[in-house]
Amino acid sequence: MSLRGRSVDDPDDQYWIDLVAQYGHAVVQVADGEAEATDEPEFAYSMGAFESYGAPELIVFGLRGDIAAQIINDVLGACQAGRRFRSGVLEHGLVGGDLPLVFLDANRRLGVEYATYADWYYERQPFPLCQIFWPAKNGCFPWDADCPPEVRKLQVDLTANRYGGLSH
Repeated sequence: MSLRGRSVDDPDDQYWIDLVAQYGHAVVQVADGEAEATDEPEFAYSMGAFESYGAPELIVFGLRGDIAAQIINDVLGACQAGRRFRSGVLEHGLVGGDLPLVFLDANRRLGVEYATYADWYYERQPFPLCQIFWPAKNGCFPWDADCPPEVRKLQVDLTANRYGGLSH
C-alpha cells in the first residue's frame, strides 16, 4: 500500500506524491539542524523506490543535501536499469568517480524515525530501507579502526547491530 496516485488535502504532501508519480522516486533532504534542532548531521532518503523499482529505499547521512541526493539518484538510476547491490559488500561503479559505497539494512524502528516521509508514503506499512555508508578520505568506513572520529560521527548508524555486525 502507498499513496501513489492519491490526492491529499495538504499541497505540500501532494507535492511528494506527485514527484514519486512523475519520476518513480523522490529524495527528501533534511538539512543540518532541521531535525528538531538536534545536533545530528544532514541526511537524505528516498521514497517510492521500493514500489517503482523493487529496490530498497535508501538513506545516507553526513553529506551536503545536493551530494546526498545525487548519490541516491545515481544508485536508484542503476537500480531502475536492473542493477542490484548487496548488503555488507563494497560496491563500486554506482556513482561518478567510482566512489566505493557499502549498503547495510537499516533497522525498521530506527529507519522510520528518520525516513518519516517514506513511512508516511507507505502508510506506515513495512518497507525495506538500506543505509549507504561512504568512506573517509583515507578510504576507511565508520566501522574501521582508522576511520576519523568526525567521519564516524557524521554517519549515524541505523543498523540493528553496530554497522550490521561489520568489524569495528
